[in-house]
Amino acid sequence: MSPKSFAPPRVHDWMLDGGAGAHVCVDGGSFVKMNRDPLLTLDWKGGVEVNERSGTIRLQVSNGSILELTGVRYEPRGAVNLISQRTLERTGWKPSYPDTDDEEQRVKYFDKNDIRLEFSKKADGFYWMKAVGRYY
Repeated sequence: MSPKSFAPPRVHDWMLDGGAGAHVCVDGGSFVKMNRDPLLTLDWKGGVEVNERSGTIRLQVSNGSILELTGVRYEPRGAVNLISQRTLERTGWKPSYPDTDDEEQRVKYFDKNDIRLEFSKKADGFYWMKAVGRYY
């Protein structure tokens, strides 16, 4: 068994991003596999840089299902983990939005193959998903 098998699960907060072209993780210890994969990207301040690595992350989501995200960009200088709404929808995830006038109760769901991702609107105005990292 690899040392990661014994690591305690990490709790991740993921922000839903309608503009990101890829999922982004800021914690290298969250990856179950990482590869050198240079890609020219925009940095967090709008500049251009080379992002060197991408990989696979496994997360336990709210309904207990395991979500495997591949091609996740590793960005240690980033501020938050990002889930790309565009990437989700391009890979078959179906969005739904329950109707409510109460802004504090708003939730966005994405469903695919009996897995549901739940993003809750927070005080900062963004939608966030809490998940637990899995290392096996």
